[in-house]
Amino acid sequence: MKKSNRTNSFKYGFTLIELMVAIGIVLFLLTYSLASFKNFQKRQAVLGAVQQYYSMVEIARSSAISGKLGNCPSLTGLSGHRFQATYNANCSCGVGCGCIVLTVSPICGDFSIATAVETTELNPAVEMDNLRGVDFQVLYRGAVDNLPVDDTTFTPYTVTASYGTLGSTDDYAYEFDIEDGGFTTEGDFTP
Repeated sequence: MKKSNRTNSFKYGFTLIELMVAIGIVLFLLTYSLASFKNFQKRQAVLGAVQQYYSMVEIARSSAISGKLGNCPSLTGLSGHRFQATYNANCSCGVGCGCIVLTVSPICGDFSIATAVETTELNPAVEMDNLRGVDFQVLYRGAVDNLPVDDTTFTPYTVTASYGTLGSTDDYAYEFDIEDGGFTTEGDFTP
């Protein structure tokens, strides 16, 4: 008499409980990794905006040092270059989509502001406080708060960039300084 091989027919494969446990583990790992990826994206958005800020300040400073006329008439000459950070309620991302706009404009010899030579919009999800400008004078004469009103004083300041609303509990705030001479200092995320 032949023995039945019935018990061996289920030797290969998974039980329903094993499949449910495996799916549960995969779902848990996916949830955790997606949350981490969202946090990574927020931090990168803030760092990208800060790098653009640094870059535009450096463009203004180097343009003033090199004496680039930009859009100034050669008859009037050049007094410097202005870096300005402003809030624009209607950015290119759509109507009602506000963002911070960074511009670099030449300051002509008669102290008129020429058309901006560099303009960039920051990520609309990133906010910054203490939006102001820096005027860089030509020929290594340094940074000042406001040409021609004052050509000797510069007040260093701190800028906080954040993803979402400044001061909210889940934002990623990054602080950096604009030091004497208009130099930017490397900042860090605040707790």
